[in-house]
Amino acid sequence: MTEALRLLPALPPARPSGDVHGLRARGGLTVGLSWRRGLLTGAELRAARDTTVDLYLPERHGRPVLTDHEGRPVASVAVPGDARRFRVRLSAGGRYRLAYPDPGPDVGH
Repeated sequence: MTEALRLLPALPPARPSGDVHGLRARGGLTVGLSWRRGLLTGAELRAARDTTVDLYLPERHGRPVLTDHEGRPVASVAVPGDARRFRVRLSAGGRYRLAYPDPGPDVGH
């Protein structure tokens, strides 16, 4: 069964930058998110069991890089028909990092 995970689907205007850790998601996942200037800059995924996940990414320029806890790239497959959706296979006990390029310094925050 493939799970679906939307990363940073909504953000209140009062929190243009921040992070959150320890969110629980379907598929035995624990998620952490970081954002700056309203843009997702990174995510950490921890898998409690083997699972396949469709990651729905927010609108951004460029494709993020997904790596395991040792910094090795993790294969992902673009899902046809949706440029912001990628399917990844995560292993039990695995820690993964999704990173976008830094959007630059906060201005006025």
